[in-house]
Amino acid sequence: MKKRRFQNVLAGLLVLTMGFLLSSCGSPAQTGETPSSSGNPGAAAGETYAFTLAHHHAVDSVTDHLCTDFARLVSEKTNGAVEVTVYPSAQLGSEQEVADGLLVGTQQFGAITAAVTYVDNVDGFGADTLPFMFSDWEEIYYAFNEASQPVGAALNEKLMEQGARILCWVPCGGRQMIFVDKNVTSYKQMNGMTMRSPESTLYTDMFKALGSAPTPITWSECYTAMQTKVAEGMETPISSIKDMNFCEVTQYGLLTNHMWSTITLAVSNGVYDSLPEEYQRAVEEAAQEAGAIAYEEGKESEAEDLAFCVEKGMVFNELPEGETEELAELMVAMKERWLEGHPGRQEIYDLCLKAVEEYAAR
Repeated sequence: MKKRRFQNVLAGLLVLTMGFLLSSCGSPAQTGETPSSSGNPGAAAGETYAFTLAHHHAVDSVTDHLCTDFARLVSEKTNGAVEVTVYPSAQLGSEQEVADGLLVGTQQFGAITAAVTYVDNVDGFGADTLPFMFSDWEEIYYAFNEASQPVGAALNEKLMEQGARILCWVPCGGRQMIFVDKNVTSYKQMNGMTMRSPESTLYTDMFKALGSAPTPITWSECYTAMQTKVAEGMETPISSIKDMNFCEVTQYGLLTNHMWSTITLAVSNGVYDSLPEEYQRAVEEAAQEAGAIAYEEGKESEAEDLAFCVEKGMVFNELPEGETEELAELMVAMKERWLEGHPGRQEIYDLCLKAVEEYAAR
């Protein structure tokens, strides 16, 4: 474990050093512009492109693997003409800053939780991650990628109008509740607890429905927030508990699977449109392949990640019999309020329901 951490630190320092060097050279990777003669679709043969890809997860996490696989595949598919440098651990900004930057062109590529980062400014985002919308890995993957009307494609259409496009959708697993030092064995015990929430109205509304006090905290500050007890707990997929070392600062978990979310690879419209068509296709293919790899990795490693956290001393409780149904029922009014007056949200919500019905009928 110490060796891996040492290697991860070295990797982070290397990337940071590269960033300083790029900055000192005035690289387009820092200015949001493509190199050479602007990279128009009719670019001359031999023109090369260099881009940055930012994400907020730890080095060697599933998200980091998604990004590094994508960068490798893009380089391979374009014979080195398009190179993407990955900046992990929020080095180029918080998740929300990266998401916002993609829309205005100050970020080039990013791996983001789109349902969280665009929920309040692109109508429809977030409906896909409403409580108890999906129930397992295969169901959500089908809904986003394989349904007769894929949820992912519909959301992408909305985002493209705002300045960016999503290249792939990768399920992150069911989200669980974790707590600093309170052994919570029932969702009812969360009444009155202070819980870290993503900076999203959907999540804050969910916690309010539980009777908890949501405290919005950016992802990169969650470890410190748990360590200093700014909040009594938070919610996140199992993989993130391991990748972000939350097992060092939280002792207990409640396996609720209350939400299922996706991580996405996104690109600004300006970057995508600057590429020749053959490179656009290469970027899309690389994202789909990297996304499929990350999906399998995340799904297969969930039990192993849970065992890792238990080995580190965490205790996980299952919801008592009947409480999953109670918890789902408790969220109905919250979901109805959240959807009301937002036709874009209702549209995506209906597509999710349709996809779930299709999946069940297969």
